[in-house]
Amino acid sequence: MLANSFSFTSGTLRLNLPRYLSEGDVFGEMALFDQEVRSATVRARGEVWALTLEKKTFLRRIHEDPSLVFNILVKMSRRIRELNDSLKKALGRGSTLR
Repeated sequence: MLANSFSFTSGTLRLNLPRYLSEGDVFGEMALFDQEVRSATVRARGEVWALTLEKKTFLRRIHEDPSLVFNILVKMSRRIRELNDSLKKALGRGSTLR
């Protein structure tokens, strides 16, 4: 299994979730932290240019600039909150997630 993350430099991608990715967004970052199967699929909406970041390179970059991990965690946290909000809407307003 590949442990790569991707950063899009141009173009638009649609996730298999109700969300789009565009220039500057990151996809596959969870693979840098674990060996699990990807949790989402993307499809290009036209021409897309992407950069790949291998786990080995990522680990080296963390040692050079630890704020890199913080920035990724902020994005991941934001996505978890969006998912929580979506689940609350799907379950009904009075529902709580535990």
